[in-house]
Amino acid sequence: MKSLQTWSGISNFKYEGSVAEGTIIYYGKKPGIIKVSSGQFSQLLHHFKGESVKIGTSRDNTPKDSVGE
Repeated sequence: MKSLQTWSGISNFKYEGSVAEGTIIYYGKKPGIIKVSSGQFSQLLHHFKGESVKIGTSRDNTPKDSVGE
C-alpha cells in the first residue's frame, strides 16, 4: 500500500491497486474507503480525453465540471 499527501498538504491518504486493475483509496481517521474500478478509470479517461480538467478532490465542495464532480 502506498501513502501520499493530499493536494492541500493537510493530511495523507493511502491507496492500493492501479488504473489497469482498479484502486482502493483509504482516507481519514475511520478510514473512509473509495473504490475506483478499472472500468471507471476507462470511462474517465475517455470522457476527459484531450482536455485539461480540474481534479476536484474536495469531498464537500467540488468544482463544476471537475473529475471529483
